[in-house]
Order: sequence, then C-alpha cells, then structure tokens
Amino acid sequence: MPDWMVTLLGAPGDSVLYQASYSPLLVSASVSIAIFSSYVALLISRPGTQVAAQRPWVGSSAGALSMGVGIWSMHFIGMLALNLPCGVHYDPVLTLVSLVPGIVCSGLALSWVGEQALSAARMGLATLVLGLGIGSLHFIGTTAMHFDGWVRYDPLLLLITLPVTLLLSYVALWARTRLLGQSHYRHALAALVMGAAVTGIHYTAMAAARFVQGNGAAASESLISSNLLVLVIVSTTVLLTLLLAATTSIARNRWITRQLLESEERWEFALDGAGYGVWDWDVQTGSYYFCKRWKAMLGYQEDEFPNTRDAWVAHLHPQEREQVLNELQEYLENGQATYIAEHRMRCKDNRYRWIMSRGKMALRDPNGKPLRMTGTQADTTERKALEESLRQLTVAVEQSPNSILITDLEGRIVYANATFVELTGYPLTEVVGRNPRFLQSGKTPRATFDALWEHLQQGKVWKGELVNHRADGSEFIEAATISPVRDERGRVNSYLAIKEDITAQRQAELRLQHLAHFDQLTGLPNRVLLQDHFHFALSLAERSQEPLAVMFLDLDHFKNINDTLGHTAGDKLLMQVATRLKAAVREIDTVARLGGDEFVFVLPGTDGIGAAHVAQKLMDAVAMPCQIGSHELVATASIGIAMYPGDGTDMDTLSRNADAAMYRVKQESHNNFRFFAQTMQDHLAREVQLASALRHAIARGQLYLHYQPQMSLRDGRVIGAEALLRWTHPELGPVSPAEFIAVAEDTGQIIALGEWVLQTAIAQMKQWLDAGLPEMVIAVNVSAVQFRNAQMPDTIQRILRQTGLPADRLELELTEAAAMHNPAAAVATMNQLHARGVRLAIDDFGTGYSSLSYLKRFAVYKLKIDQSFVRDICSDPEDRAIVTAIIQMARGLGLQTIAEGVETVDQLEFLRAQHCDEVQGYYFSKPLPAAQFEAFVAQSIALRATRDLKDCENFE
Repeated sequence: MPDWMVTLLGAPGDSVLYQASYSPLLVSASVSIAIFSSYVALLISRPGTQVAAQRPWVGSSAGALSMGVGIWSMHFIGMLALNLPCGVHYDPVLTLVSLVPGIVCSGLALSWVGEQALSAARMGLATLVLGLGIGSLHFIGTTAMHFDGWVRYDPLLLLITLPVTLLLSYVALWARTRLLGQSHYRHALAALVMGAAVTGIHYTAMAAARFVQGNGAAASESLISSNLLVLVIVSTTVLLTLLLAATTSIARNRWITRQLLESEERWEFALDGAGYGVWDWDVQTGSYYFCKRWKAMLGYQEDEFPNTRDAWVAHLHPQEREQVLNELQEYLENGQATYIAEHRMRCKDNRYRWIMSRGKMALRDPNGKPLRMTGTQADTTERKALEESLRQLTVAVEQSPNSILITDLEGRIVYANATFVELTGYPLTEVVGRNPRFLQSGKTPRATFDALWEHLQQGKVWKGELVNHRADGSEFIEAATISPVRDERGRVNSYLAIKEDITAQRQAELRLQHLAHFDQLTGLPNRVLLQDHFHFALSLAERSQEPLAVMFLDLDHFKNINDTLGHTAGDKLLMQVATRLKAAVREIDTVARLGGDEFVFVLPGTDGIGAAHVAQKLMDAVAMPCQIGSHELVATASIGIAMYPGDGTDMDTLSRNADAAMYRVKQESHNNFRFFAQTMQDHLAREVQLASALRHAIARGQLYLHYQPQMSLRDGRVIGAEALLRWTHPELGPVSPAEFIAVAEDTGQIIALGEWVLQTAIAQMKQWLDAGLPEMVIAVNVSAVQFRNAQMPDTIQRILRQTGLPADRLELELTEAAAMHNPAAAVATMNQLHARGVRLAIDDFGTGYSSLSYLKRFAVYKLKIDQSFVRDICSDPEDRAIVTAIIQMARGLGLQTIAEGVETVDQLEFLRAQHCDEVQGYYFSKPLPAAQFEAFVAQSIALRATRDLKDCENFE
C-alpha cells in the first residue's frame, strides 16, 4: 500500500491515538453560525428578492458568498471545538483556500435549485456539487491543521460518510426548495434545517477521523486562543453576512425605486394627459398613494387628501361601499387579469361623482400572494349622465303607447319600437330593412301617399291617417305624424314616424251611431243595438270558449193592467220594471226591450247555474210592489233561457228558443223560469242532487285531499304542496271539483267546506314537518265566498294555533276575480292575514281584470301564472309574451312567480330562461295522496343528494 493511502486509510491501534473531546459551547457556536448563515443566504438569494430579472446573479452571488463563508466558519469553529492533548495551529493559506470550494459549490447549488421548473436530475446534480464542496472544504481544512502527529481515517466510517454527506446535502437543498416561503416562520424553519444539515456533514466527517500521536515533537501553539479565534470568526462572519444582506437589499431597493419612479413618471405623464389619475397600493403594508390628478378629480389639493385606505373607503358612496370592498377582495383572492369597478365617490363639496377604477396586480411573490397593486381612475360622471339620458330616452321610446319608426332616406326601416311589433304582429327581424309599404292594405287613398311624400321632400311634417294590415291580415287605422330628421349641419338624413292606433276609436264612433237607437220609453237598447251587443258578446264567447246566456222575460198578465188602468199606468210600470231589471244585472250584460212587456237579456260568461241565479234575481226584482199613482201594483215574470252554443250559435236561433221556453213557463205556471234545452234541465237537476249530497259529504268521510308538489327552479327542491279537494260519492262516483265547488259556492256550503280543507291541509303539513320532511309551504285555494267572510282571518289563526304550524308555512291562493270583486275590502282582509304571518298568492293570474294600482297595495308575495298561458308557450308567441310580461312585472314589484300546468321540458326550460321562481305540473307529478306525496319528497331528496355526490366526484 502506498504511503499516502496508509496515511489516509491506515488503521492505527488505540494506543497511539490522541483522546480528543469537543467543547459543547463551541459546538453550539458552530451550529448557530451555520443556521444564521443559511438564514441570510436564503434571504438574499430568494428569487422574489433579486434586484431584477436581468440581474439574478447579484442575489445568487451574495447568497453563495454568505452560504460559503457560513459553512467555512462552521467548519473551523467545529475544528476549534476539538480538544487535543497537544498544541494545534492552522496553515493560513490552506485555511483561506478552503473557502473557495464552499463558496463556489454553494453558489452553484443555490442557483440551480432556484429555478422555477426543478427537475430531479438538476436536484441530484446540485446535491452532488454541494456535497463535494462541503467535503472538499472539510478535507482542505483538516489538511491545514498542524499538530504533533497526523490524521488518518477509519475506512468503514469514511465510506459511510460519503452517502451521509450526500443525504444531508439533499436535505439542505430540499429545505431551500420546499420549506422556504414568505412568512418568517417558514424562512426560519428552512434555515434551521439547512444549517443543521451542513453541520451534520462536518461532524459526520469528523467522526471518521483518527488523530495519531507523533514522534514527540510538539507543534507550536496558536498565538490566539481558540475561544478568541471563534469570537473573531463568528463576528467576522456575522458582519460579512449582514453587510451582504444590507448591500443587496439597498441595491435592490434603489434599483426598484429608480425603475418604478421612472416608470411611474412616464405613466403618470401619459395618463394625466389622457385625464386619468394614478393610484398605488402596497398590499403588504397597506399604504396607499394617490397622484395629484387623482385627488383633483374629487376637488382636493394634493396635501388635502391623505394617502390612506381609510380616507379612500370613507369617500365611497355608502350604498356601494360594501360591494366595492367585496369586489376588491375577490380580485385579490381569485387573481383575475384586471380589476375593473365603477362606483360613486364623495367630492370635497359633498357631491358624488361616478368613478371608473381599473387596476392590476403589479407584483406577487413566488407563491402568488399579492404584494402591490397599481391602477388608474377616470371620472365617468358625464358619461353616466349621458348613458342614463339615453337609457331613459330608449325606455320612453320602447314603452311608448305609440308606434315609432325610423327610416333612412330610401324609406327602409332602421328602427321600430315594441309597440309597432306588438301592433302589427311582425317580428323585428322581418321589419328592419323593409319599406313600410308592406303594411299597406290598399284602402288608403293614393292621394294620401302623394301628399305624404310631397311634404317630406319639402322638409315638412306630414300628418294623416293610414289604413294598414297586420301580419294576420286584420286591418287597423293609424293616425300618423311623419317628420324629417336633420343632422348637425341641417341636412335631412332620416325620417321619424310616430303613429297611434285609432282603430278602436273609429269603431267606437261607429258603435255610437248605432247607440242612438234606444227604446224611447225605457231608455233600454232596442232590437238593432241588441243585435250589435249580441255579436260582440258572441265574438268574446267564441274566442274565450266561455258560455253565453240569452233570456226572454215577459210580464205575466200585463194586458190586464193596460185594459184596467190604461196604457199610461202600464207605461209607468214598464219604466219602473226596466230600471229594476237593469240594476239586477252586471254592466257587461245587455238588457233590451223588444216591445210591449217583452225584455231580452244577453249575459256573456254566464253558465246554466249563473243564468238560473240571474233569473231568480229578475223575478224577485219584478215582484217588488210598484206605486203607480194611487195604485200599488205587484207584477210577476216568466223567463225563458237559451244557452250558447248548445241551444244555438246565432241571435235568431237563441232568441227563438228562449222565447219558446218562456211561453212554456207561461203555459205551465207563470212566475218561473225554464231552460230551453232538456240537457240543461238535466244539468240543473244534477246541481240540485249535488247540493243535497254535498251537505253530508264531510260527515260521511267522502272528501279527501290530494297534494301536488311545487318545485323550485333555482335548485330543484320541493318547496311546497298545493292541497286539492277531491270528492267520491258512493253512487255518483268521482265528482269533478269544477262541478261541486261551484255548487258549494252557490249554496253557501263553501264556508264549512273551506274550513275543513284548511284544517286537514294544515294538520297534514304539520305532521310532515314533525316527521322530518324539509321546510315546505302548504298552498290552499280560497274561494271568493270564503274570502268575503269576515271571520276567515280569525278562523285561520285558530286552526294554526291548534295545529302548531307556523303561519309562514301556510299560503292562501286567491283568484284575481275574487280579489278585484271589492278591492278595498280585499286589501283590508289581506292586511289582516299578512299581519298574522300568512302568505298570500294571486291564483290564475292573467285571466282576470287586475288593476295594477291595487296589485301594488295587495299584501301578496306571489303570482301564479294560469296554465292556459303555460300550455302553449312553446308555440304561441302571445302566450310567451304574456308569461314573460307577468314574470318581469312580478320581479319589478318584488313578487315571486309560480307557473302551473308544466308538462314538458320545453315549457320548463322557457320558464327557467325567463327566471320564473317556481313551477308545478304533471312534468313533475300529478296530485298525490298524502303518503305518495311524502314518498315523492323523499325520492326527490335522494335524487338531489345523488346528483350532488356525482358533481363532487366529477370535480375531484
């Protein structure tokens, strides 16, 4: 074996070895200086703290110098911590040379692991370089050690030292890449691990060293004591590392400051010329900077507005302050590309101006945490005012009751408002670009168009009437005003047409001509006007598929009065009877005198039950005593009734059949009424039978409730159930609610029936809630008769108290017609129910004659869109328009909407697109018995839970 190998790897006996020991104080000092140097090196070389992207070597070099000097200091303090029973001193040249591998290898390793995309190969190479550097420093430093003897290494321990050195080098670099963060805690933790790792490498290598005694020639002692030398090394290392950190920080700050100042000067100069103000926010420190232009926008001098967050927040409009702060926080958290916000700020004169603020995160740390945000501010008050003015103008034009058109000089339409589209029936896409002549019906005289163009070509305004046609071919009359529109130079560049639909006005004028023909004695319409009214009522009946009743009334034995008291007395009797008959019917009904004592009634929207009710009222009115001079006369009447369309579809047929029925009454009994059709007689008999059977239905347990789910369009939950009354008679079988509810209302049984429904439905909902079903609302229909009952609010409160159901879990559905029967009384009743916490909804909305002024006063929270509109929303544009208008109006009034009769997915998607809140219908479920409804809710909850779980799995 060569001598150098014996020296390096020879294994001397224990008898010739020095017995060495370590000073605990100096060992601690070596560990501390390693950790301290690691902390400073990490602080300097961290990528986020480098001077600039173009000069990364500045931070890397300073970090390498700090790390290398720290390792070197740790090594020699560790060597000085070794106590040998002989004199020891160090070769100064070799000692300084040992610095080189520590600094070079530390710099290479730190720069390599500082890359953003760190591969395993780069990490392994950095580990090898750092291990070799520390190992080289150690062995050169050991070679610089002079004492009476020499150093040999235990082969096995030296072999173990190599992987340990690499492992600890990896740990040190791992701490650099994985533990280092923005917080002081993570920074200190990384330095602790790195310092401990490099210290471990030194003491692992020292464990393999064996100090062999020499030949007796003692080495000279060092002139400086070990403790003093340690103090010098520590002080020098600390001062050097601190100086490096300070110098790097100062250089970085100066460079950044210079760059920022130059950039901000250029940016602020450009933005100031464009009317923008500059702001800057240090997110870490919370400090703000507002430029002079920024402050001037609010009316402040530069020294009058403090550069603080509190000052900025205090000047935000109170109504928008929370929203602005939330949007800013959301930007910081989500890291969008650009922050944009428009809000109002208070000026020095306490007025508010609109501000458009734009910003961007100028600086983030390596982990993406925001450090600095910079942006601009512009005054948009004038633009907002202009936009608001344009918006108001647009809204006024769009919502104008008149049709508004704008055409170019060639007569091509460039704009048409919603009224035009609604009036003509042509979609806007088919209108724009076309000449308005496509609306011509051919009934407007040619001279009218000649005069129109003559005025326009002369730059004058033209006014006149046009007869046009709609998309469906129907005609309408317009009063039009067409004007030239001039640009800023006074040149005509377009034409503006404002047109009013006067079709109804012209038709009314025609009807007024016919209304001149009244009965001269009674003031009632004569036969001519009766025909006109009948045709109008018939058109309504055909369009709405509603019934129509025609009655013939004849006074019994009127000839005897004329014969005994004279025609004057008879005329006076007819006048009094006519007044009573007119008062006994509705304003929409027609009462006409055909001659003599014969009167005819046209009752639109009246079915058989209603006609019988009216006939009884008329007989009662006629039977009241009449004072004619000194005579008190009591008359009676016979009435015949014919129904459209069963008894005829024209006036002649219906009047003839009603007249025949009236004569049948005169033949049989007088003072009575009779339906012409035998089917009506049968129907009336069934009504009597139902009325009798209904009196015992509750006591005999023939009534029961079904429940139809009401679904939320927002999240698909079952949010309520509508209670629907059902009746199965042992002999009559199932009876339709449309049949027996009307009977109950006519006979007054609806009060008891309604109370039973309320009691049963409320108790069922309480049972469901107690059983653990989710919070829902039970919806119960209330008839007009119930609603007019003064005791209804107290009755509902009593039932709620008995069952224990919270009042806000009950929703009463009231039809438009019931609410508008007596609006003032309806408002009072609604207010009582609302005060008790009960919810109110308007049922079948859109089918009645609601007054918007009263709708605002009604204490309701929901509008229920009638299924007649929902049924054809996918094919009927009018139904779509009506449904959309109801939903938008409800949202404007702060009301919820629910659509009934949803049966298809297309209907559902349309309602969802219009932001309808709730739906119900056969698409989800038919009305169910209580047990099946409960199962439906449970299944719905399970399906939603499954969907949510799948969503979570897909997300993961």
